[in-house]
Amino acid sequence: MPLFMDIHDFGSEISVADVAQAHRWDREVERRHLVRFRGCWVDQRAGRVFCLVEAPDAAAAAAVHRDSHGLVAHEVHEVQETCPSQGQQEGGVVPEGCDEPANHVRG
Repeated sequence: MPLFMDIHDFGSEISVADVAQAHRWDREVERRHLVRFRGCWVDQRAGRVFCLVEAPDAAAAAAVHRDSHGLVAHEVHEVQETCPSQGQQEGGVVPEGCDEPANHVRG
């Protein structure tokens, strides 16, 4: 399944609690769109939110936000995971260079 990072830019400071609530609403409707959210990160001072999502395409990822709370992302980028977190490696194989703890992506 393709992996996307979407970016929400609110332009001013945001509440972590508000972002957490919006993420819960996303999780409630994600299955309708064949999407699975892997994580959400907040730059509270800059008012930016980053969501990592498995989705069939960018439109499906955007549809979840639109249907759950209406706060669609300003940017959506298809990304490749370079160092999957433990339990997500294909066949249990850790890619070269990913055995260093500093290189692991946490989801």
